[in-house]
Amino acid sequence: MPAYSLRLAPSLYRVFSAFRCELSRFNYENQQHIKALGLTPQQFSLLLVLGAAGGEGLSVGEAAERLHIAHNSVVELSQRAEAAGLLTRISQGGRRQGTLLLLTQHGADRLDEITARLITELAEERERLIETLSRWNMVLAARGLTPPTAAPQAELRQMGQHEKSLIWKLLQLYLDELSLSRGSVPGEDGEYDYPTFDHYWEKQGYAVYLLQVEQRPAGFALVRQLQDLPAWHALDEFCVLRAYRGQGLGAFLAGEVLHARPGRWSVAHLRQNRYACHFWDQVLPRHAAQPPTYREDPALPGLWHFEFETKAEAALSAD
Repeated sequence: MPAYSLRLAPSLYRVFSAFRCELSRFNYENQQHIKALGLTPQQFSLLLVLGAAGGEGLSVGEAAERLHIAHNSVVELSQRAEAAGLLTRISQGGRRQGTLLLLTQHGADRLDEITARLITELAEERERLIETLSRWNMVLAARGLTPPTAAPQAELRQMGQHEKSLIWKLLQLYLDELSLSRGSVPGEDGEYDYPTFDHYWEKQGYAVYLLQVEQRPAGFALVRQLQDLPAWHALDEFCVLRAYRGQGLGAFLAGEVLHARPGRWSVAHLRQNRYACHFWDQVLPRHAAQPPTYREDPALPGLWHFEFETKAEAALSAD
């Protein structure tokens, strides 16, 4: 039993800690790769800000400000880089008095080479960092701890038959993202099969919702009423496009869909999709009258269902 108490939920600390640890790991791997390619991390950082500045270069003071290090540290760093042929130091007057730092062609070539290698070799680390940051943003949004900038700009609406082609395009992006988890491949026409797609447009009790941000499609949800349990709805598919993740839009979309059809719900997800598991673990308790139950689909091993009843609107607004 800990001899202390925390005001914030333990899940916040777990996700924040995971992000910070992943950030440290990314920085460490980044530095190790740079060293293996023959530069110090400090030298590469200096070349990087000079490359970002374009052909005009930077003064020593400007470089110090961008790198968040002392002026004299940049002087020493630039002197060593000049000795290695990576940059040129030019004394100047006028508005930018002091010493101007400019990349040499050798420095530009090294910057190109190392950056290209880092993009390739740190791809896995970069994806892990993005995933942990998205989780952190999602937890904050689900608990109402971020400024409410996403929801006012977002709109949810039910789709009509004439908009079927748009949802099919979005569904293809979603199915491609899930293809590794589901072990699926596209057909000869380059599209993933979805046998029940027409049901959402033609059968009673089926519905399609589109999430829009600034008039652009940002996600969708496929919903149906269970035939054998008419008081229940199933959220069959739920997607926020990658460009819009980490902004609280997933939590917004989930809440709007669930409360568009109050009552009992079943939300399915693949167990191996860790991001989905974590997302629903954080979001559903905000909308469930009681803690959701959790069961595996006996007909489809690996497919799990959250089952719950939505809160009354009054209870939701009091959270």
